[in-house]
Formats: sequence, structure tokens, C-alpha cells
Amino acid sequence: MRRLWWRRRRRRSRNVLLDVSHCCSPVCCLSRASSVFSVPGSLNYLAVPLERGFEREIIKRLYPAKTEVYYRAPCSRRLRSLSDVAMYLNFVLSTDLFVDQFCFDPSVSLVSRSARKTSGNDGLFIEDISSGKEPVPISCVNEIDDDLLTEFEYKSTRFWRRDGDPTDIDFSSDPNFLVCCDCPNDCEDKTKCACYQLSRESALALGAKDKAQDIGFAYKRLASARKPKSAVYECNSRCKCSSRCGNRVLQSGIRLRLQVFKTLNRGWGVRCLDDIPKGAFVCTYSGRILTEEQANKDGYRFGDEYLAELDHIEVVEKLKDGYESDVSEELLSSSNWASGDEDGELPRKIAKRTEKRPSFGGPSSLPRGVAFKSTSYRQSTGYLSFVKSINKTRLLFGERECGCFAVDAKSAGNVGRFLNHSCSPNLCVQNVFVDTHDLRFPTVAFFSKRAIRAKVELTWDYSYDIGSVPGKIVKCHCNSSVCRGRLL
Repeated sequence: MRRLWWRRRRRRSRNVLLDVSHCCSPVCCLSRASSVFSVPGSLNYLAVPLERGFEREIIKRLYPAKTEVYYRAPCSRRLRSLSDVAMYLNFVLSTDLFVDQFCFDPSVSLVSRSARKTSGNDGLFIEDISSGKEPVPISCVNEIDDDLLTEFEYKSTRFWRRDGDPTDIDFSSDPNFLVCCDCPNDCEDKTKCACYQLSRESALALGAKDKAQDIGFAYKRLASARKPKSAVYECNSRCKCSSRCGNRVLQSGIRLRLQVFKTLNRGWGVRCLDDIPKGAFVCTYSGRILTEEQANKDGYRFGDEYLAELDHIEVVEKLKDGYESDVSEELLSSSNWASGDEDGELPRKIAKRTEKRPSFGGPSSLPRGVAFKSTSYRQSTGYLSFVKSINKTRLLFGERECGCFAVDAKSAGNVGRFLNHSCSPNLCVQNVFVDTHDLRFPTVAFFSKRAIRAKVELTWDYSYDIGSVPGKIVKCHCNSSVCRGRLL
């Protein structure tokens, strides 16, 4: 009898959902909306719809045995999926609710937890280390000892050089060089979105399946969060879509309530005060952009613990089948390469591999004593196995800029500088292009690989090349079941 009742109720609910007598409008979202709005950052990001009059229903079915989540809108319409939510928000023209604030994973809790300390230790507690530079306050707590944060300048975005530094980087942020879309309905039809097509071509070049749900962003969350390899191109300032577009994620800033805390044996770390659903955007890795020579010098003099190289070009090209990454300088400087053949095509011959050099050896004579984190999906392959040579793509930008650039977050950066390493991380690194389509300067972003419980430390795989720094050994303390034992 009970199973029959469920079937009848489900059919009745479906009829209500498709009933043409009720046409949703902006009035629907205001009929039962809460008149009390919390201070930004004081509430779980996923709990905002509940404050606006939505209800989250968790239903346990007997046959088949499974748990499902539904949302009940203020107008009593039932929403069963993110596609239903996106359609509903489009109907009601909501400007303060977004599709990624809804979660249909029953294991994710929407309880809002306090950022205050729970122990009796009167140690460090800071309300916001970003000083208002992030949309949500980034708190800091020390429940272990009396240590304070090392002084640094908080930068929510990357920057290019210090004040008074004569060294400049050839980088163009002119929006006229960006590919843009003119989608009328916030890029609902991905097949007509020019920005999504760039992400699609990048994924297909690496052998990905041509499935829209596995490429780029899906409802403001990373579609393939397990092993992201290709880059994602967000809609930019030249696109006609609004902030509700599902392809605008990083430019909205941090939305989760992150907290910097003191760990037992790994220094400072980062955790979230609330549960995080799979594929959710966490933060970026911001800092100063350095050239190869600058990174080598600064890392050797001041330390390399906050250096991360922008190796998107190298990692992606090595994943392509049959790609020849090493091309002789003689071929690139030849007349055939500059002008092509008489029929206008580039020469098809492949040059012999040139002599390999370290990725950050640079033109300086400094010894190899600097290690760099990888900001692309790169497995740690052992002793000196990931040694890059002169790359054809980088040589096209000029001989002076044939090496990888790096991000240094030691003296200035954001909350991403506090993320620790783990051999089994719960965050993945994704290269995203927002303000530029220059392949040398992707924005480094972190997304959740799976649903993460509140107060669990957030980690990513540094992918250090073990043995790349002679005489330097760094042990790993991640305590993972697949721990490699050492970082360097």
C-alpha cells in the first residue's frame, strides 16, 4: 500500500510541476521570501535559498532503496534537479539567487556553523584576514598554540610586478582580444556559446568524450572534477550574458566560508565551515607573476615554499597523442617556418629533439635549488622524469619568454597560499581563462573533487618532481593510505 501511495504522489507532483494554470513569475519568489537577510558570510552559502522561502525535502524511498532531495519553491512548485532550478530562476528573474546555491546531494548538510573557536584556548582569532577584499570573510583561528600568522599582503587577484620594479612582462589584457558570445538566455544552449566551444575544443584535443555534461562548467560547478586536464574558458566582460550565466564562476569570487587554521604538524591549513558539494569552486591561487629567471632567483634567495609554475602548455601538450614537444631552434628561425611553403602551409617535417634542460634552469648561473608546485593535472613521476625542454608553443611568443612563468604567493597572495599538500587530495587544480586567452597565463583555480564534510582540511597535490632539487628531501605528512612518503 505504501509503495502504491508513493507512485500516486509522484504522478500527482509531476502533474503539478507541468500544470499550465500556474505560470511562474517574479511574484513567486517574493510570496514567502524571508524579510530578514543575514550579513554576508554569516550563513552557509547553500542555506541562502532556505532564507528566501525555499524548502529542502529529503525523501527516503523503500523501493528502490535510495534517498532523493527535492526543493519546494515559495510558490509550492517542486524542483527535482539543477535543470529545474535553473529554469525556475530564469522564470522568476532572480538576481540574488544562483543555481549553485542548490544541492541535491543528500549527504551534504546545510547547517551553518560558527567561525568562532570551540576550545578554551585564548589563542589567535581573526574575523577576516582579507580585510574585506573577498565577498565572504576569511576567518583565521589557532587552537593549538600561540603562533601568529606570518605577515603578508592579501591580494585577491594576481598581479605582475612590485612597485618600482623595472621588469615588465609582455602581457595583454585588452578585452578586444577575447573571444565572446552573444547568447540571449545566459548561455542555456551550450552548442551556440562561443566560450563553451573553446572549452569543448580544448577537451576534445585531449581525447575527451563529446558530452556537454563532462566539459567545462555545469550549473556553475566543474563538470569533470576527478582528473581535469583541459582548460576552461569562462564568459568574459564582452559577453552579453548576465552574472546568472552558468559559465561565470571565478569572476564571482569566493562564496564558501573558508577558514585558515593551525594544524598539528603541517603549519597552517585551510578548511571550510560548511559542507562542500562535488565540483564546487573553492578559491584561486593568487600572487605575483614571475618570469623564469625571477622565480629562480627569488626562490633561491627567499624560499620556494609558495612558488607554483604555470605549466599548462607543457602538461597539455605532453598528453596529446603523437605530439612532438621538442623542436630545434634552427627550424623555428628558418625561412620555411617564418613564411611557410609556396602554397601557404607550414613545413610538415619534425626536427630532432634538442638537448633537454631543467624547467627552471633559466639563463642565470644559479644552482638548481628551487622546487615548484604544478598548477596543472600532473602526476609525480619520480626522479627527474618530468624534465622539460624548449617548447615550440612558448618559442612562438619570443625567445626571451620560452620558459614557464610562476606565481609567487610568499609576500602577497590569497587564502590559496595556505592550502597544504596531500597524496590523496580532496581538491583538484583547474586552469581557467577569464580575463585573457593567453595560454601562458591561466588563472589557477581549486574545485572540490568530491563532497567534503565541514571542518575537513582542504588539500591539493603539489606534484613536486621528486629528486629535482639535489640534496633536498622533504617528507610528506599527509597520512594518506596512498602517501608517497616524500614531497622532494
